[in-house]
Amino acid sequence: MAPGDDWYPLPTLEDVLNDDSGRVVLALDFDGVVNSDRPKWPDKPRKKHVRTSVGEYLITWSPGLRDELKALAQHPRVQIVWLTSWGPEIGAVEDLLGLPVFPRGIDTLLPSAAVPAVKHAAIAEIAETGRPYIWCDDEEAGNTDEATEFGPRLEIRPKSKYGLTPGDLERMWAFVHAATADRHLTGERQAGKDEVHETS
Repeated sequence: MAPGDDWYPLPTLEDVLNDDSGRVVLALDFDGVVNSDRPKWPDKPRKKHVRTSVGEYLITWSPGLRDELKALAQHPRVQIVWLTSWGPEIGAVEDLLGLPVFPRGIDTLLPSAAVPAVKHAAIAEIAETGRPYIWCDDEEAGNTDEATEFGPRLEIRPKSKYGLTPGDLERMWAFVHAATADRHLTGERQAGKDEVHETS
């Protein structure tokens, strides 16, 4: 889209890092996570070709998974960011799946060999903000819910042919609820301390 009255800059990883709202960051790969050959969801997978500036690709996705991602995107305590080699081309996927525009953790097309290091660097920066985060990647994420030195995390490495499953989404929702409840209680305790300080 050419700059004009309706043009606006796409959100980037920098926007995520500068957000001090405390929202849970959900970093999503696309291939092998959302786009998978055999989604393990009860609904019938959908397939369609998507055209990008570098070619046309057949993608397969579950409407059920797509709906779960939309629900997470609407949660006031969740911020989704794409962390995928699709880079700026992921906009074609958002249009096709009817997803909101998410910040781009990778905002340029990179050589395949360079992508893993860029992903890990982005996750390190997200972790260092202290915000709870979820990372879903079929090649680079670990399968762990062990907190980092900075705060809570959940990393999910789905099998590439299946992508994220209903069980994975249950874990993600549970993590979001636990992380946001902890932050809410922490805020209440801090507010209580402030009130005591003000009245003493």
